[in-house]
Amino acid sequence: MATRIHVVGARNVNVDTFSAAFAELSLTGVETAGGWCWLSASVWGADTTSLDECVRTFPGPCIRVTSEDACRWYLSVFKQGLDPFTTCYPFGLLLKPDIAPSEEKDRVPSKSRRAEWLRVLCPSQSNASRPNTRIDRYDRGSPVCNADLTRIAEFLLDFRNLTGVHIPREIVARLLMLPFAAALHEFSAWHAGLVVDNLTRFGVPFNGPHLRATLVGESVTEGEFYSDLGNMPRFLADLGLGSKFEGWVEEASRSLTP
Repeated sequence: MATRIHVVGARNVNVDTFSAAFAELSLTGVETAGGWCWLSASVWGADTTSLDECVRTFPGPCIRVTSEDACRWYLSVFKQGLDPFTTCYPFGLLLKPDIAPSEEKDRVPSKSRRAEWLRVLCPSQSNASRPNTRIDRYDRGSPVCNADLTRIAEFLLDFRNLTGVHIPREIVARLLMLPFAAALHEFSAWHAGLVVDNLTRFGVPFNGPHLRATLVGESVTEGEFYSDLGNMPRFLADLGLGSKFEGWVEEASRSLTP
């Protein structure tokens, strides 16, 4: 069974106050590092709604990171006075180097098919109201095939459904013109910027260069690619949550790939 855990952390709060907030959930084992109070819990022992209710009692910034199905993790960031920020990091697709080549290299999708996907993925803005983001703006004879278009469109749709995050229309139009692997690479760079910008907005400290390298996979080892938590421990280490997560990174990095 895949490892599925929550990690909840808060700044600007003392250990006693932090521990008391989770007492009704019978969660213990609070640790401190780099200005954080944090704890971890199995997803089978605590649900996200209850954890988030506890976190909202702190001034913040606070985070909750939850792993799921050995292929993705969720990040939620909280601070009193701000609406929470939530996103999903699908490391099973973005990090693991197992993207199969398309079998439809000779089939190029039509502009109308791309335009229809753009309407599905960005329903709040029509092409008529945003002429600068019409799909033909990006049509430069790209070698993208029907299979690539469908895979990246379905990936973007799943991401939106999982997170509620709406990707800017300009980005979507660009991604729909690329082969699948290239589209994932560009999505990863955009998503890294989204996470960095929101951590900054909420006042969460982090190691900037290290965090970006973690989110785009540049610093992630092959052992981490195949671990249940992916780059989640490295992400938490980059936020300064301490030696436990650094140890998880080292352990995963030493593990053998399948």
